[in-house]
Amino acid sequence: MRHLALRRDIVFYPLICAAWGIFMVARYAGYTYFASPLPAVKTAMQVNQAFYKTKMLDKSIEELQASLETEEQPGERGHIEHNIGTAYYDRYKATKDRTLLDSAQQYYERSIETLPTVARFYYNLGRIFTERRRHPTAKTHYERSLELNPKHVLALHNLALLNFYELGDRKTAKVLLERALAIRHDLPICNYVLGEIALQQGQYEKALNHFRTEVNYFAMHSSGKQSVPVSGSAMRFAASKSHLELAI
Repeated sequence: MRHLALRRDIVFYPLICAAWGIFMVARYAGYTYFASPLPAVKTAMQVNQAFYKTKMLDKSIEELQASLETEEQPGERGHIEHNIGTAYYDRYKATKDRTLLDSAQQYYERSIETLPTVARFYYNLGRIFTERRRHPTAKTHYERSLELNPKHVLALHNLALLNFYELGDRKTAKVLLERALAIRHDLPICNYVLGEIALQQGQYEKALNHFRTEVNYFAMHSSGKQSVPVSGSAMRFAASKSHLELAI
């Protein structure tokens, strides 16, 4: 009898524990499965949103082109041409159809021919060449934008990132980033890049301060307390956070 009881302890109780464990795992798996949104529904919603966005952009392009045909004032024509270029660029961003960059570039260049002294025209044409990875040409257009408007913060921002990531000119990137942040302190990625530059120069306390600032602005945006444009900066935020953890 003693051997039988011992055998029951060895076999029976482990089986009960295993069965309980399987039950709990199955229950949790069922809960998480039914609590999570269906992937197919989420994908369908994204497709519908993209579809309606492209339809609206197509309608906007048609209306702008119609108004361009009847507009006689050069100043107004230049702005309409620029707006058509922006609509084509936005459509490219929504669909990733690179052939749309040709139309966007064409209308941006036409707007510059019509109105050659508008800073944002050169900035937006610079974005086209950035997408095409024609970095020296993009740089030229960002610099021309800044000649016309030294406080064009987005031109400063894009030119700084172009120098840092693509052209390897960290010194120029630093100067441009500091100029940009003096105009608008909550720009995304700027503090991250300044932190990277400080880190490479062995200025660890300064790097840490920049990384903290980047993380704080990202957190503020995520919590909805402040509107901060963070396009493409989630990856930089993760990198900043890892630097913070290492430094601490």
